[in-house]
Amino acid sequence: MNRLPAALAQIDIDGGMAFIAADYLQYRFSAMLLGIQDDVAQWQVGQAVELAFAENDVALAVDLHGQISLRNRFHAQIEHIANSPLLSRVTLRFGEQTLHALITRSSCESLGLHCGQSVEWLVKSNAMQVNRA
Repeated sequence: MNRLPAALAQIDIDGGMAFIAADYLQYRFSAMLLGIQDDVAQWQVGQAVELAFAENDVALAVDLHGQISLRNRFHAQIEHIANSPLLSRVTLRFGEQTLHALITRSSCESLGLHCGQSVEWLVKSNAMQVNRA
């Protein structure tokens, strides 16, 4: 599981859902929380939160142009790639943090991924978890 410290920047609640915006360094993350707990309504802008998302929810892109519906889209540098026969675990340097993406080995090879390369990584808002820090 990838984890990032962040500060709550926005919270909008409608029924059992909440849209969250949170900042890590200069980066703005989005999360759509479904089936929220009652305490989420008490969260305050500026409060410390932790963003969490699974390695297999991270998509990687090279030379991605244009708009896309995934709101969490950021640049990072590849630090390491560990290959198995079917999967590749790609280690990314993002700001002060190390993140991981678990993708198919065939995707890793077709993208030509290698250490030191700059890539974009993406996570859907509904794959992002937000917890009080």
